[in-house]
Amino acid sequence: MKYFICNPETNSPLTGISLLAIPSEKIEKIYASQREMKEITEEEDGEVFFSIPLLLKLKNNLPSHALKIKKNILKENLVLLCPKVDLEIDIPDENIHPLPYTMSKMNFFSNACFLENKLYLILEIEKLLEHKL
Repeated sequence: MKYFICNPETNSPLTGISLLAIPSEKIEKIYASQREMKEITEEEDGEVFFSIPLLLKLKNNLPSHALKIKKNILKENLVLLCPKVDLEIDIPDENIHPLPYTMSKMNFFSNACFLENKLYLILEIEKLLEHKL
């Protein structure tokens, strides 16, 4: 399966150890965005905007890209605001493994993959809106 890869900025809890992998088959479109948000989720004009930088407590909480989720994935019209999407890669299903129970508070990352000395945390889009901070 193909994934969009985002690299969290420096000073992030994830920096140096992992990259975010977002399943590209669930994305309708991707576009540049610098939408400023005060909360992790905000609603506007029938769309729910979800800020990955705020969720991960990134120092720079302005996103670089917006990823509109396909309408058949969730009942909400979701737009994911995320750090810069650097590339799209193919990760074979056999390389994806469940994360240990100790990561259960971050249930929106239920799987991971280790390729070429990099850890990719697979984002479970369906679980994002369940996460309340």
